[in-house]
Amino acid sequence: MKKKTILLMILSILFVAMPAFADSAIARLPETAVLAAENADHAIYFDQLAAPSEDEAGVVTVWYKDKRTNEACILFSTNANAEPVWGKMKNGCTAVELSNIAAADKAVFIPGADHLVIIEGCPDARNIWTYIIDLKKRTAKQLHATEGLLGIDAEHRQIRLSDYRYHPEGGRYSVEKVFTYDGTFVSEKYLGEE
Repeated sequence: MKKKTILLMILSILFVAMPAFADSAIARLPETAVLAAENADHAIYFDQLAAPSEDEAGVVTVWYKDKRTNEACILFSTNANAEPVWGKMKNGCTAVELSNIAAADKAVFIPGADHLVIIEGCPDARNIWTYIIDLKKRTAKQLHATEGLLGIDAEHRQIRLSDYRYHPEGGRYSVEKVFTYDGTFVSEKYLGEE
C-alpha cells in the first residue's frame, strides 16, 4: 500500500511540474540563436534551422526576448512557401499572418515605437520583402517595396524604403517610398537608374 501511495505522489508531482519544465524549455533561447536587433526593452534573435540554397531562403526561427523579464519565445518561423501579397497592397501595406513570412535576415527596431520591429528577408535572391511586426499584438504587415530599408525618420515617424520600377521601353529604376509607422503609404520620389 505504501509503494502505491509513494508512486502516486511521485506521478502527481511530475504531472504538476511538467508544465513548468515545458515552459522553461520554450523560454530558453537556443545556443545557435544570433542577436539580430535590440533596444532597451526588447531583443530579436535569428536561429538558422535550414541553410539557404540557390532556390530558397532557408528556414529561420525568429525569437523575441523581453529584456525586462528575461523571457523569450518564438515569434515565428519563416515559410519558404509564403506568397507575396503585392496585389492586395496597392501602394501601401497589407496584414499577413506571421506564418506567411518568407524570409528573415535583418531586423531593426523602430525608434520611438519600441514594440515595433522591421523584419526583412530576400526569399527569391531578387526582392527584399519588408514587414512591420507589432510585438505587443503579435501581428505583421508587409510593406509594398522590393529593395529594402533606406532609413527611419523618428522625428516624423516615417520609414523610408527603396522599390524598383520598369521603364515601358525597358530598363529599371529605383524610387524611395515613405510609409508611416503603421504602414500607410505617404509619398515616393525618383532615386535613379539601376
